[in-house]
Amino acid sequence: MPRIDGTDELSRRAMALLEQGHPLADLEALGLSKDQAKKLSRLRALLAAARPHLTASAVGKLQGLGLRAVALAPMVQAADWPGLEEILQSVDPATVRRADLEKAPALLAEKRARVAEVEQQMKTRLAYLERQQAQLQQEEEALRRLEHQIDQALAFLTPYAEPVREFLAEHLGVDAAGRLVLARRLDYPWQNSLKRKGVLRYDPEGMVWLVVDLDALAKGVEHRLKRGHPVRYDPARVPDNPFRRGPVPESARYRLATGLAVDLRAARDHQRQRLAEIREQMAAAEKEIKEIRHRSPQSFLEAVQ
Repeated sequence: MPRIDGTDELSRRAMALLEQGHPLADLEALGLSKDQAKKLSRLRALLAAARPHLTASAVGKLQGLGLRAVALAPMVQAADWPGLEEILQSVDPATVRRADLEKAPALLAEKRARVAEVEQQMKTRLAYLERQQAQLQQEEEALRRLEHQIDQALAFLTPYAEPVREFLAEHLGVDAAGRLVLARRLDYPWQNSLKRKGVLRYDPEGMVWLVVDLDALAKGVEHRLKRGHPVRYDPARVPDNPFRRGPVPESARYRLATGLAVDLRAARDHQRQRLAEIREQMAAAEKEIKEIRHRSPQSFLEAVQ
């Protein structure tokens, strides 16, 4: 009894007869057994069913497998042409074993399940990034509005010289009622002098130092800066007072009953820094969104493995 594998000369002759419509009995005239004739008939039917649905290279590999191709019959019966194509493109007909082909459908199913899982992860991640992007855009718009308000608030300092303007921007703030107040303490003796002159007034109810005369304050800053007189708060320049409640404050910043009075310059700088951070986050999110949208589940799977 001759040995056949579906690719040898005898197998090709037998397959040609089957293609011409000869019955299985005619194959026995070639010296083949009934069992061998049936195997070749199954192979011919498998090739005929798969050929219209596969690429030329996949068809060539399927033919190159010979009788081993019958191990893939379940995929043909299920009409899983994409799966069959993928398996065939991954094997070498010269070396692959039948046992490996028998395991291939199960391995493919496992891979597909993993790819589906990863694809869902991609969709979830994409949805999260799109939500984050929308939130960042909203925050950016809010910050731009706030930055505009801060710029408007700082505009009233424009008439003053740069050193004076920077000092005032650092030391002035706005309280909850929208009044111009000190956000930071000034040099202690000087601040008391400004109080006596009516330039500043302390509001015990709001617990804030109100700026009554901004021009006078600005002139005082300019005068003291030119002469090198202290303008910034220094705890060491606060005289002893037996009637003082609590220790001398170490920080120049005022803490109010309504919260921390943020000076205008710090608020402006914070907003600009936050806007820069938001732009970076939005750019990163947009880049990742583009990558996910252009990446196949298979390549994404390879990247996370």
